[in-house]
Amino acid sequence: MLCEDPRSNRSTVLELAELVDVTIKAHFAHWKKRLGAAAAIATLKFRRQVMLSQLAQPMISGILMGGVYGFIAFGLSLIFGIMRIVNFAHGEFLMIGMYLSVIFWSIFHIDPFISVFVIGLIMFGCGYGFQRIFINPILRREKQREPISILLFTAGLMLFLQNIALLIMGGDPMSISSSYSSLMINVKNLVISVPRLIVFALSVVFSGVLYAFISRSDTGRAMRAVSQDRQAAKLMGINEYQMFALAMAIGLAIVGVAGTMLSTFFYVYPTIGAVFTLRSFVIVVLGGIGSIPGALLGGVIVGVVESVSAQFMPSAYAEVMIFIIFIFILLVKPAGLFGLERE
Repeated sequence: MLCEDPRSNRSTVLELAELVDVTIKAHFAHWKKRLGAAAAIATLKFRRQVMLSQLAQPMISGILMGGVYGFIAFGLSLIFGIMRIVNFAHGEFLMIGMYLSVIFWSIFHIDPFISVFVIGLIMFGCGYGFQRIFINPILRREKQREPISILLFTAGLMLFLQNIALLIMGGDPMSISSSYSSLMINVKNLVISVPRLIVFALSVVFSGVLYAFISRSDTGRAMRAVSQDRQAAKLMGINEYQMFALAMAIGLAIVGVAGTMLSTFFYVYPTIGAVFTLRSFVIVVLGGIGSIPGALLGGVIVGVVESVSAQFMPSAYAEVMIFIIFIFILLVKPAGLFGLERE
């Protein structure tokens, strides 16, 4: 309340002004603190969304590609699990499947998702004949020791097939350009390639069919018996060399089918097989020899690591990350994630 004395009135006004100033500053500091906290939370949420979006896209791509990697690796795992031999030319047979798909498309105009069945049968027959004519005689000759000659044979075959492809098809990359080659699906800002999605789904379906065949059919049980104990299988009347030929036929049919499907979004050239051979070896070690679920899981792991690593580092270092995991699994669990220790 103001007094008649001007000095008292002035003092009262100054006190009120000071009180208002303090109150305003306190409210300002309070709201500044709250707004700062809200801004910090909003910034963290934005950064988290950006990080998730940066991770989600390569993870989706890695999973789709990893399913195909796993399917290809299962062919190598099957051959090694039953015959105990390493097929260094595994990727080159994949390259043949890709070239056959391109030839069927360019000359006969047959879609790869239709020619996949024909090429699978062709590669099955080639694998059966290849095993009976070339590999089985070496196995018979070296049955008392480790078949080292087969390692040299398949390594030489790898170089032979690469150079034959270079001579016949040339060194220029080739591809199939269809109406769906560049088709994409956008799901919540995630871009999914339709050909990769179809190939992933077919790889899982074909893997499931093979799993049912090997685990439930009489022929599949015979193949597993040869893999576990050759002498006992022979005593039970199983022809081990017939099982070897069947394993090679199935392994080559797998890469023929995979190569045909890959040609829908991958370029094919004479040395492309080496890329998939290296990844197949890593996946076989990760998943465990002869394990279809292990091959698929190992393929997904390799695909995701490869894709996510390439998002944050140069592609050369992404390759290094794959082999770091390879060495780590070898040290920790040599039999693989789903493999069993062998005596």
